[in-house]
Amino acid sequence: MQTTINNNLRVLIVTSSLGDMYFCNIQELNKVVLENNLNAGYFSISSIESGKLKKLHKSSLKILFLGAKIEQQFIY
Repeated sequence: MQTTINNNLRVLIVTSSLGDMYFCNIQELNKVVLENNLNAGYFSISSIESGKLKKLHKSSLKILFLGAKIEQQFIY
C-alpha cells in the first residue's frame, strides 16, 4: 500500500500486531486500517509529538477525526 504524506499535517504511525508499520495522515487513516484488515485490539496508532512517539488513545483519536471533519470507519 502506498500513501502520500503531507508534512504540514500530523503524521500517524499504525503498527500491526505483526510489527508492520504504516505511515499516513488522518485523511488516509481509514483507508490504511480497512485495506490491511486490521482488527480492533491488534493494532496501535501513534504520532510523533515533541520528538517522541506517543500512542493515541480512543478519545484523542476521536478528537482528531472531529477536527478533520472525517467519520471514523473502524473500531479502535
